[in-house]
Amino acid sequence: MKKIRSIAKKELINLVFNPTGYVFAAILVIVSNWLFFSDLFVGGRADLRPFWSIYGFLLTLFIPAITMGLIADEKKNGNWEILLSLPISERELVWGKFLGVAIYVAGCQLLCLPTIISVYLLGRPDSGLVWGGFLGTVVLGWAGIALGIWTSSWSSVNIVGFIGASVILLLNNLIASEAVLTRVPRVLGRIVEFTSLSWRSEQMGQGLVEIGNLVFFLSWISFFLLLSIIGVRRKNR
Repeated sequence: MKKIRSIAKKELINLVFNPTGYVFAAILVIVSNWLFFSDLFVGGRADLRPFWSIYGFLLTLFIPAITMGLIADEKKNGNWEILLSLPISERELVWGKFLGVAIYVAGCQLLCLPTIISVYLLGRPDSGLVWGGFLGTVVLGWAGIALGIWTSSWSSVNIVGFIGASVILLLNNLIASEAVLTRVPRVLGRIVEFTSLSWRSEQMGQGLVEIGNLVFFLSWISFFLLLSIIGVRRKNR
């Protein structure tokens, strides 16, 4: 566990004290708040669900950019051989990188607290919807990180990991869109919704913080981190 914490700390420091980390956080928060508040007074309702929907969509666009170099950069910069010489297992390496970025993404979401406070000052939002959406967006980001680590392990070229994660996340969002669900049989639509990260996150934003949704996100994260560990292990042989 100590080794995992050390790797997580290293990744977190790289993001927090790197200009890129500030840029990602600033753009994510500024754009989502701008889009949300531009429509808030038009609707006249103190409702954060549109904000979590916007924030979650932007997050799925930013996650691939954050994660694309987690494994690929180690190979490209020649650090891979050094890592292999250290007493660190593939599991510790993958989990450490995941936890470091997961803490960073959760920290970015804490920057949304002024938005939450503003909505409470403007009206009386349903607290269950507010914090359900908050939790749903956090686990949505973590699920994207796990996927991004796996695609980053495909190649030493960052763009490969970026494209792979972006395509999978965008398709996962698209399959649960109304444009798709209205054109497929109802049974197939239910299956599509079941596998959609964005649909489950939005369900939590509607106050449906059910065990099934949390188990799905945890299973998704565990599955792709396991794939990442297997992929890294094969490259080490």
